Amino acid sequence: MSAQQSKDAGFRSEIAGAVHEMMRAAHDAGVVSPAALHTFEEAWLAPARPSAACPPSSRKT
Repeated sequence: MSAQQSKDAGFRSEIAGAVHEMMRAAHDAGVVSPAALHTFEEAWLAPARPSAACPPSSRKT
């Protein structure tokens, strides 16, 4: 995955995308647990932006 693909994937920075790529490889090798990968992703993925198709009145808070 290139730095641009990492940024397009929704990470906060290119560095976070690169670290995620390494974490994913470590997970695939059995070194990082699924829970650890999930925790990393929650911490480093950029927050989702509200969709124009979903009006504010229908969003859960």
